[in-house]
Amino acid sequence: MLSAGSNSLVPDWLPKRLAGSWQRCQDLGLRRNAAASIEPIEAPEVRCMLERNEQLLNIAQTELQTLSSSLNGTGHIAFVVDHLGFVVAAEGDMQNSGPLLRRIRRGVNLSEAVCGTNAAGTVLVEGQATLVHRGQHYFSELSSLDCFAAPIMAPSGRLLGALTISNSAAPQVPGVTELTQIAVSRMERTLIRNIRSPLLMRLHPHIDGLGSLAEGLVAIGSDGEVMGLNSAAARMLGSNAVTLTGDVLESVFECNPLRAMLPINNSITTLRVRGGLGVSALLTRNTSMTEDAVIRVKASSPTSRSHQDLRLVEPLSKRELQVLNHLKLGLTNQQLAQRLFLSEDSIKYHLKNIFSKLRAKSRLEAVKVARELDLIPEDHTISS
Repeated sequence: MLSAGSNSLVPDWLPKRLAGSWQRCQDLGLRRNAAASIEPIEAPEVRCMLERNEQLLNIAQTELQTLSSSLNGTGHIAFVVDHLGFVVAAEGDMQNSGPLLRRIRRGVNLSEAVCGTNAAGTVLVEGQATLVHRGQHYFSELSSLDCFAAPIMAPSGRLLGALTISNSAAPQVPGVTELTQIAVSRMERTLIRNIRSPLLMRLHPHIDGLGSLAEGLVAIGSDGEVMGLNSAAARMLGSNAVTLTGDVLESVFECNPLRAMLPINNSITTLRVRGGLGVSALLTRNTSMTEDAVIRVKASSPTSRSHQDLRLVEPLSKRELQVLNHLKLGLTNQQLAQRLFLSEDSIKYHLKNIFSKLRAKSRLEAVKVARELDLIPEDHTISS
């Protein structure tokens, strides 16, 4: 049966989230019986896509290799898409996956606008883990697939992309949804540990959950400010990561937890979330930090949230540091593109990320903050 509405072709048996996706596909003018466009973009565009997704690609490759071993012989493949829907990497049982899934490779666009309702594309719109079973796909050509996808969130709350496990012709094997979500949790934990923060706070409602993949992780700066958190921590604290990043810990706890937990002695403390339950918490040093990577934090008011606190929401990628190193020479976008052998669009994308991560509003301000953070030297030596 079809849902109400004179022009609606959305079956009323679809789950609400997928019904919304079907409606979006219809609004875009997609025809169900049309062929899905599962072809990669041109090689130069793929290179630009991988450059702008360097952070996502780095954390995805290890997890995909692990998943590939688990999926061997099952006909399932795992792939990661960026926030626009482009596949950045894929692994799995390609030999037994069937002709349709063997077309999934780097540069293929799986967004709803291109491939209709599918787990990867729909997650990017809905922001929640999604299962799409067989005929629930919008395009008839994809109706042989079972797909499950989960969003990958940056420590700042920004959607980086999604991890999907999919198969065709055979029933989905047990444990796929759990395997996907475990891999995403591991990726988000890696992102948190890569933040240039001196302290990490581990959280879980139950003391035995500390140290598990289900624990929340919060990166904390020298003034007790939140520099980033994973999805598990955001759920436990009842706060959106976008809102909480850059704020002080007192905004979510009934007291300043650092007063009770410093100096670090590896003891577990019970903290009360404002308006919520108590959670077990453990404060540790960020082992990924080195002597050279220590952030010098200027004195600031407890509620200050400007870039002068010298906090990095996310670490700069290698490419972003290269752009920043050349930016201090006063080069134009065109000159930057020529020096780094990139397109001007790629330069604009990297500059947007640099400004966001440094909380800068101009090129001069970005260079100033970067020098204060010791991200670039005072002289004009260019790193390769």
